[in-house]
Amino acid sequence: GVSITDAIVIAMKEAIERRRDAESPLQTAARLREKHGVSLRKAAKKPLPREAFDKMWESE
Repeated sequence: GVSITDAIVIAMKEAIERRRDAESPLQTAARLREKHGVSLRKAAKKPLPREAFDKMWESE
């Protein structure tokens, strides 16, 4: 049999390996855009000005 400590070590190693093989956030976004037929235009890659974020967080 396997001790509880060994079982935990095995589970942690497997979890780390799965995480290492997982896609990055950029890859996830690209996959979802392709799946739903969304394409990014050049303008979408340009960051918004700081004022846009300031307006989103202004209290009314």
